[in-house]
Amino acid sequence: MFFSKPTFRSWKSALFLLAMIFAFLLTGSVRFTAGQENVWTDKLGKYKVEATFEGIENGKVKLKRLDSGSIVAVPLDRLSDSDRARAEKLQAEKKMAEKMQAEKTRPPKSPPQSDSKPPKPDSAKSKKDTPKKDTPKKTAAKKDTGKKSPEKSLSPADVQLSANAKWSSFIELGDDNKPKPSNVELVVTATGQDAKNAIEFGYLQLEEAIDNNGEKLETKKPLSDFFDKSKKYEKVEERGSDFFAKHPVDGVNCSFELVRKSELTSLKSVKGSFRIRTGGERETVKVEKVISNLGPVQSKLLEASGITANIKRPDPDSLEIKLKGENLVPAYRVAVLSPDGEKLSAQNGSSWGGFDKAITYNFSFNRAVPADATVFIFLATGTVEKEIRFEFKDLNLPKKKRFGF
Repeated sequence: MFFSKPTFRSWKSALFLLAMIFAFLLTGSVRFTAGQENVWTDKLGKYKVEATFEGIENGKVKLKRLDSGSIVAVPLDRLSDSDRARAEKLQAEKKMAEKMQAEKTRPPKSPPQSDSKPPKPDSAKSKKDTPKKDTPKKTAAKKDTGKKSPEKSLSPADVQLSANAKWSSFIELGDDNKPKPSNVELVVTATGQDAKNAIEFGYLQLEEAIDNNGEKLETKKPLSDFFDKSKKYEKVEERGSDFFAKHPVDGVNCSFELVRKSELTSLKSVKGSFRIRTGGERETVKVEKVISNLGPVQSKLLEASGITANIKRPDPDSLEIKLKGENLVPAYRVAVLSPDGEKLSAQNGSSWGGFDKAITYNFSFNRAVPADATVFIFLATGTVEKEIRFEFKDLNLPKKKRFGF
């Protein structure tokens, strides 16, 4: 088995997996960090991949590999009959969920004149009940919006940079069901105090990429806006040696996928930039003995940040923490740990998903939620954006290219 962490071995865990799939269908975004499994097989039974369903585009199924996080684009007719039917069903349900969400968020039509008076007091009451949510938008929230004017320069970050070039783990199959030539992945690593304290990274820009043949390489067009990190921030979630970690303990990794035009052995020169959101004050909201303290979280720190939190226990072996607010950037991490901040051995898996103004975190356990389980909500206020510029030369590629489903 490919996982180094526990997988689902009980009907309760299976129900949790179904819940995660349902969360994906509702939100269009679910991040798996442990204990999830989904096996897809080709029609000949020769290839298998453990991945999550991301959607169908242009007759190809997009699957996100659980081992590397890379996206595999597989022609629909190459999947086994059962997996093809499953993919089509998931796509139909996804479209239906997106349609329902769009209808839900669509502004209501203006009511008739005779019915326009009752809603006014409710609307006014709503504004009075949430004045503190507006405060961060005028102060710290302005620093955390991620939308900077092009004219406003950013402070340079105090970091150390390194880079390596490798063959992209993204595998795209051609019309002949054979893998296309691998593109090149450029990974730029920033370490140091600013990078270690970064809670988000993004705005990736590649100004120049030239291979050893003197040809200019372009970045690969994103599959969809969901995967496009060039004009938005992404959370720095896992760090260190965790199986799903993307970033080093003391920094962040930024990846660029370059479309190669011919055979190449190295990148002669690359130049570009990205941003991090770092610094600020760090605070922690703790809810101890959480199974005895379900419901809304009472916290002045959350209130000051314009964020509300609510804890539920859908069943004996799972917890759900939902955050809401105009700006959720300050709440950069949510975890369920022991009272002293250590990992709980009983935890089976976790995931999160949602939209800009509401995120739901789900935690499952291989038995009933431990009595000492403590919810930690990590906050960073007053963070600032910093720009990191890089330039490297003569980055050699590995000799062997990886192909396969």
